[in-house]
Amino acid sequence: MSEATRQRIIQAAAEVFAGKGYRDAFTRDIARTAGLSEALVFKYFATKQTLYAAACAYLQEVQRDVVAEIDLTAPGQWLRRFALAVVAPDERRHDSKLAWAVRQGLLLQIERCVAPELPRHDLEGLLRPVIERGQALGQVRADIEPEVLVGVYWRFIVGCVLSQVVFPQSIPETWVEGFMVQMSG
Repeated sequence: MSEATRQRIIQAAAEVFAGKGYRDAFTRDIARTAGLSEALVFKYFATKQTLYAAACAYLQEVQRDVVAEIDLTAPGQWLRRFALAVVAPDERRHDSKLAWAVRQGLLLQIERCVAPELPRHDLEGLLRPVIERGQALGQVRADIEPEVLVGVYWRFIVGCVLSQVVFPQSIPETWVEGFMVQMSG
């Protein structure tokens, strides 16, 4: 079996699960998105649950890889760009791969609230080192504990994405700018 085909299936699954949710995503939709037959999908993944777990693991890996490449000399600026990329997606932005992975991850996390038996998809831990570095450099408020800032920052992003799911409209970039002013003190 080909690793390239396996990755193609996983990437398609991440997209379909995030777009339709676990219960409404069908393996035939994943196969169609990947440009493969449904039988081939089942050769690689015996169940929909194992495919979902692989999609979650893939998104976490993409996020870790991108976060590992962050230039930590300007974490405050990166946090701003990250929020803009997730909240107001634009394919021309540098962080579009990370934004895609985070948006898909958020949608999978939202799905987990509906179906708690599904694997946990934790994204908050990826932000902590960036916020801590920002505090050390004076680019992020140092008067608040890092875990509190991570929670506040993450909830702002989740709230924006949820509002876009419920009320399909774009979030004004000024919201992100105003929020980042508060983050930097």
